[in-house]
Amino acid sequence: MKLANTIVYFLSLLMLLSNTSFADNSFKKEIKHTYSAAEYDQLKLSNQFGEIQIITKDIPTINIRVVIRIDASDLDEANRLFRYIQIIHTDESRVLDYKTQLESSFNKKKFEINY
Repeated sequence: MKLANTIVYFLSLLMLLSNTSFADNSFKKEIKHTYSAAEYDQLKLSNQFGEIQIITKDIPTINIRVVIRIDASDLDEANRLFRYIQIIHTDESRVLDYKTQLESSFNKKKFEINY
C-alpha cells in the first residue's frame, strides 16, 4: 500500500511539474550594439520598465544589451506587442543616449525591459 501511495504521489508531482513548464508564455527579444568608448564622453540610459545594470571592464568598448520580455498567448501576439516598444538611441556630440518608449496603444501589464 505504501508503494502504491508513493507511486501516485510521484506521478502527481510529475504532472504538476510538467504543467508548470507549459504555463510559461514568456517571449524574449534582445537588442545588442557595440561602440568604441573613445568616441563618447557620456552615456545616458533612460528606462522605467525594468532594470539598468552597468558592468565596467578594462576594455575600450561600450556594449549595450537590451532584453525585452513579454507574456503573450503565442508568438504572433508577442511579435505584435514587440512592435509597440521602441528602443531609441542617438549618438550626438560625443553623447550616447538610449531611451525606452512605448506607443500609447501598448497596454500589456506583464512585461519588462532590462538594460
